[in-house]
Amino acid sequence: MSLLTKGNLAFKENNYKKAIELYQQAIKENPKLSSLISVNIKLSKLRLENKNSNNSNIPVTIKKDNVSTPKDIESIPVSKQPTIVKQTSNYEGRLEKVIDNQIIGWAVSKGNSSEIFNLEVFVDDVFFCKIKNNVTRGDLKRHKKSDGLGGIKFSIPSELLQKDSNRIEVKWPCGSCFISTFLEKQRPSLYSTRITQSISTQVSIIVPIYNAAEDLQTCIERLKCYTPEDVDIILINDGSTDQRIYEILEKAELEKSFRVFHNDINLGFTKTVNRGIELAGRNDVVFLNSDARVTPRWLQGLQRALVSDYKIATVTPMSDRAGAFSAPRIGNENDLPSNVKEEDYALAFRRRSFGFYPTVPTGNGFCMYVRRRCIDEIGALDSDAFPRGYGEENDFCMRARKSGWRNVIDDRTYVFHDRNKSFGEAKTELMAAGRKIVDERYPDYKKSTAVFSESPLISLARYQAGLALKDVTSPILPRGLFVISTLTGGTPQTNRDLMGALSSEIEPWLLHCDSKIISLYKVNPNGNDILIAKHALKEDVDPLTHDSVEYDQVVLTWLVNYDFEIVHIRHLAWHSINLPRIAKESGARTFLSFHDYYSICPTVKLLDNNKQFCGGKCTKTNGDCTPELWPKTAFPKLKNNWVNNWRTKFESAVAVCDGFITTHNSGREIILKSLNVDRDKFHVIPHGRNFSTIKQLAAPYVQGEKLRILVPGNISEPKGSKLIEQLLKEDTEGKIEFHVLGRASFDFRHKNLILHGEYKREDFSKRVAEIAPHVGAVFSIWNETWCHTLTELWSVGIAALVTNFPTVASRVDSSGAGWVVPETTPEILKFLYSTNFRESIKDKTSILSTMEISSTNSQMAQKYKELYFSQVSPNCV
Repeated sequence: MSLLTKGNLAFKENNYKKAIELYQQAIKENPKLSSLISVNIKLSKLRLENKNSNNSNIPVTIKKDNVSTPKDIESIPVSKQPTIVKQTSNYEGRLEKVIDNQIIGWAVSKGNSSEIFNLEVFVDDVFFCKIKNNVTRGDLKRHKKSDGLGGIKFSIPSELLQKDSNRIEVKWPCGSCFISTFLEKQRPSLYSTRITQSISTQVSIIVPIYNAAEDLQTCIERLKCYTPEDVDIILINDGSTDQRIYEILEKAELEKSFRVFHNDINLGFTKTVNRGIELAGRNDVVFLNSDARVTPRWLQGLQRALVSDYKIATVTPMSDRAGAFSAPRIGNENDLPSNVKEEDYALAFRRRSFGFYPTVPTGNGFCMYVRRRCIDEIGALDSDAFPRGYGEENDFCMRARKSGWRNVIDDRTYVFHDRNKSFGEAKTELMAAGRKIVDERYPDYKKSTAVFSESPLISLARYQAGLALKDVTSPILPRGLFVISTLTGGTPQTNRDLMGALSSEIEPWLLHCDSKIISLYKVNPNGNDILIAKHALKEDVDPLTHDSVEYDQVVLTWLVNYDFEIVHIRHLAWHSINLPRIAKESGARTFLSFHDYYSICPTVKLLDNNKQFCGGKCTKTNGDCTPELWPKTAFPKLKNNWVNNWRTKFESAVAVCDGFITTHNSGREIILKSLNVDRDKFHVIPHGRNFSTIKQLAAPYVQGEKLRILVPGNISEPKGSKLIEQLLKEDTEGKIEFHVLGRASFDFRHKNLILHGEYKREDFSKRVAEIAPHVGAVFSIWNETWCHTLTELWSVGIAALVTNFPTVASRVDSSGAGWVVPETTPEILKFLYSTNFRESIKDKTSILSTMEISSTNSQMAQKYKELYFSQVSPNCV
């Protein structure tokens, strides 16, 4: 039992002196809880001083030593306590209980016992919500403190209680402090609901227009920036008198997503929207005011909210000026600091949000998504009762509500609004007329709208919006998710280089899957990554279908919740093949790299059963090929058979990608011959490497000396182990000595085969200096899409012998820093024995003293950045 718990027990037993001693010892044991324990010490001293008085049982929150469970907070029952009040000149009240995250007490007006008033609640000095003293309290009536109300009871969402100690304050209407207490950390239910539905419905955006040319221009530009290209956007001019409107719409009509219509006469707002509903056909619709300014992934956000429940009729985002839908403060004044971009705040808002989608009685027509099935059931807007607007969306939503539909707030999406500019001076009159009709039709409307000020979930959304305002004081970077399969080798290492080089402009995250466990990390370029989420699949990713419904649901949930702008799939092995589709569905720009030929064939390297490189066209020999990353028995016969199903599947899956990347043109051409992907979207970006210095570590060759050949990397048969074995067996004169630096897979031993073991990248030059090789070798028997070991050899001044495959051969030919060896073992040996070769070592090595080895990581990152944002207008970045 901890000292704190012992102190609590002593306190309960009224042994306050002992409690004080134990609490003081507990502070030494738990310094972080000193501020909390000190409260109990003060209270114990007060109890000790007044032990025999009637005022001894003052309410207290007692904290246990374990701060991780919901039972951390307990309260002495209020029935045992007399009324000890806190007063101002006008008010009095009392905190009675703190149970878990619920606070109970009372507050009354001294001068007016029937007064119901607002009290403001703050969490860690940030405004959270307003509460009313409207809970029924018969005891207060008996003591003539109130007319029967006066109680307060409210909860703080566990999502806000993420520090060890969270300060809760309640302030009187006059601004002075009424309650100040602390709640302990609680585990939230953040993102506990898995997304199980995909967004499959088509949608049309309806923008009714009447004058306000500047706002319309901005509205259109934002729609072009942040709305998917395949979305139907309907612009309807309702008889505008400003000629500029016609000029703006004429240009907009040239965009493939936009359709422009002109009313012959001014029909009014509601009839214009209804016309748009008809023009949308069977699509869902979004009503969007022409003075609204959308933000990144706004539409995907609304659609994601919609599919969370099949009975949701309407979805409305939060805004700066949308009345009850405004945040951080309810109302219409939520100006951003002058140096903050609206898009950045919308990103910060989404990242702070919990996505609870609170239910409300009505939406707001400034930006409201409406499900077509609901329109079919209850009809369109009532243009007779609300011809010019204001009240029409409230009436529609209340009709939907009456028919069993829900209206929700998308508390993850923020759309800016200038509020009813097109109504001009008629706004007040329209508001009054519309509200009167709504109140007459729906007697419960006024009562139901209290949810906007009383709902804990809406208050939570506004509170988080306030925190987002603090977040934007620092740069808000777009998030990029980089997807890998293997954890060792060149691909993950180069991916690490890329993420580090981009980290000042893109916030890098990492997704890994081994077909069994999915892990999501926030990348720390200068330290250990932070594991954000991990999920063990109940069923592994199936190699035949290359998918998993569970994987799709989990990863889509993560993509949506953590709001990635870019998804770069570095490798698809062990991931669901649906990843490109669900990444696009989340609203991310999606890119796929080809670091090998896995998308063409599960052999990965295109080596047949005889270890012959097929180049994507199956060889005619007998036997079957072996998959590399899956069990050997995972597939039907691959050769000239299942490989065709594999390619068809991959072609379909990757077609949605915004771009493709490989590192050498020869690899690109092989892939294009085998997969029907868009050539114009297929880019070549060589790997970059940062070398602090280019060293010259090649040992001068002396005639007659045994030739020392360095072979770096993980050397297996595809990397030339059999070729090395054959060369050593045929080198009967012992003129060649191979030094393998890296993981090696050899079935034989030889006195001239020296295995030096694995190396760390940063130790490469040191290890090479110890070996003192004359030349290096890259003896791959397949056409790699790149070759990191060739780059490493050159970085230490060692010319390279390479096999005659285009990627490495072309690099050697163009640089002159090496030799392309003949194809057969006898020819290679003859070449290595030749005087011409041995005399050329010095010349080839000298080339490296002035050669630029490769692009740097920052140069590589710049090319990727240009690609990631190439389809984005400069005004949208």
